[in-house]
Amino acid sequence: DDPCPATLVDISEGGARVAVAPRADALFQLDKIVQMELSSNVFDIAATLHGIIRTILPTADDVYLSIGLQFADHQADEATRQLVHRLTGLQDRYLQTHPADLDD
Repeated sequence: DDPCPATLVDISEGGARVAVAPRADALFQLDKIVQMELSSNVFDIAATLHGIIRTILPTADDVYLSIGLQFADHQADEATRQLVHRLTGLQDRYLQTHPADLDD
């Protein structure tokens, strides 16, 4: 399959939520395993993860599709585990310093 650009919306130790263009909806099916290239310019790290699609919903503004992924193999190697842990920590710190964002 061809790559589909996505924006990381949320990440946790167990999975992620990404937003994709609606025209990509034919590429996604519930319970399908997809490959996700996850990178961070902050940490100069990249990893390939596999996720199982658990949810497919339109975003609130109906502009994108919100895809909920459950990580299937992120514990496989130390570098991938560290990247997920660091990105999760960054998100937590951002929410602590920008609590107004939660009201949107």
